[in-house]
Amino acid sequence: MPVFTLYTNIRQSAIPQTIMTDLWKLLEQALDVPAKYIAVIIHPDQKVIFGGTEDPCGLCTLQRIGKTDGQRNENYSRIICEFLQKQLQIPPDRQVLCTFL
Repeated sequence: MPVFTLYTNIRQSAIPQTIMTDLWKLLEQALDVPAKYIAVIIHPDQKVIFGGTEDPCGLCTLQRIGKTDGQRNENYSRIICEFLQKQLQIPPDRQVLCTFL
């Protein structure tokens, strides 16, 4: 069961209400896993300093069994990075994605 977790210093009030379902659907397509097995967790309002500033950032983990390798992880990272930039205006250089088996 894939689990995606996002820690961000963005305020809850600034996060689109549809972000959970939008991200859940994106991961369903990207991971090629039925949606019923995917969990999405978002922790807004975190106290985070990244790169020496408190500018908007996202620290993410994607935990998953199977279908992970360098090429897939690079693809997952690109897709998630683009999503977070579009939905939360977090620049790519302010995002970190760690993947785990």
